[in-house]
Amino acid sequence: MPLRIFHLSPKHLLLVSLLSISSFLFGACSPKVQTQQPLQAPAERVIIFIPGYKGSALTETKSGDTLWISTAEALFGSKTLAFDLPKLDVQGAGEIQTSGVLGSIPLISLLYSIDAYGKCLARIRSVDNVETPVIPFAYDWRMDNITSIRKLDSLVRELREQGVRQVDVVAHSMGGLILSYYLRYGTQEPETAVENWEGAQLLGDIALTGVPFRGTMLMFRDMKKGTVQGLNKKLLDRTAIASFESSYQLLPDTPSIITPELEPLGDVIFNPDYWQTHRWGLMDWEDEPHSSALQSARNTFTRERLQRAKAFKEKILQAPMKVPTFKRRMINLIGESHPTLAKGMYHPQEQTVVFETDSLEAQYPGLTNDVLWADGDGVVEVSAAKLPLAYLNAFETKEARLPESHQYICGGKYSGVALESFFKKNRRSEKEVGS
Repeated sequence: MPLRIFHLSPKHLLLVSLLSISSFLFGACSPKVQTQQPLQAPAERVIIFIPGYKGSALTETKSGDTLWISTAEALFGSKTLAFDLPKLDVQGAGEIQTSGVLGSIPLISLLYSIDAYGKCLARIRSVDNVETPVIPFAYDWRMDNITSIRKLDSLVRELREQGVRQVDVVAHSMGGLILSYYLRYGTQEPETAVENWEGAQLLGDIALTGVPFRGTMLMFRDMKKGTVQGLNKKLLDRTAIASFESSYQLLPDTPSIITPELEPLGDVIFNPDYWQTHRWGLMDWEDEPHSSALQSARNTFTRERLQRAKAFKEKILQAPMKVPTFKRRMINLIGESHPTLAKGMYHPQEQTVVFETDSLEAQYPGLTNDVLWADGDGVVEVSAAKLPLAYLNAFETKEARLPESHQYICGGKYSGVALESFFKKNRRSEKEVGS
């Protein structure tokens, strides 16, 4: 799920902007990315790292400029990351490609940077006394997760064909959804997938960190309101986020909208009629010019993505069909002790969903924001990050709750120790790995 990168106070934004101007005179502050490198020698074992939503750098194909994420674009840009789909007709959308997994993002050249996955990857590389190749798996996190799953499958099979006997995987956030589906269904379409544990039979040990198995309310909020990255209001506005196929696969699957009386409104988030009636996501036009044909096309897109996302999530969460006979180890790290948005509240007068109760306190005395929040890592609730039953049954599992935020549940103080212990302990023999 989201890396919360350029969310600074106005005062800090002004300071960073002024200091950055001089830096740009000597070179733009582009992110440091980590890319997949060919194996230098035959390896018995490798570790693939799968980042989450927003975890891979994105560049504009035509110009080569980094859009996600550079200080220049966040502070002085006005471009969008929206999908370039003609039927959606999002103004400013263009062709974008992936350039690597985000390591760190310099705010002020040579002086200050924000870590994305640099520390996490460094920690993973330190899990063995002997050096094990770590492969950063970069993917376009805006795309349907099935597209990324197929790319992952190609990588895994390529490694096995090269003679790698054990392919372990560490996955963070949405990367864990990609991996979980792949383990259980391979590359099958979610509408017709049958449990076969195809991916699991090709992989070794699995580490999951901060995975939103049951979605996150932050995604619905962002699809409704958008996010501002630095001073750039277009990069990830609600239209851009709602154009991403993967966004729908991160929506909360449980009834997460309540009334002021604290009663659940029902399963409205996956009901496309609510999106059209209440103008959520791509249906919120504001002053954007549109025709009836475009309105119909965006409505169709929204309905199709909601339907597909629901099928994808149901496959991950559904009860197991059978317990596989192979043995694989899995650890699932869950962040806690951070207030996490868990629900939205339906405002009956304005017929909209709000994420703060201030506007409702006059009509409903005693109502506070506390009813909308739960324990979690700041992005994913504890309850949403717990392993589904099928994975508990299929793997030798360990689940740990750690006091770390979503961004640092991979490679942080506590999670780093947990990952090191997991990969070093009870290493299976080469015979078991190759079976």
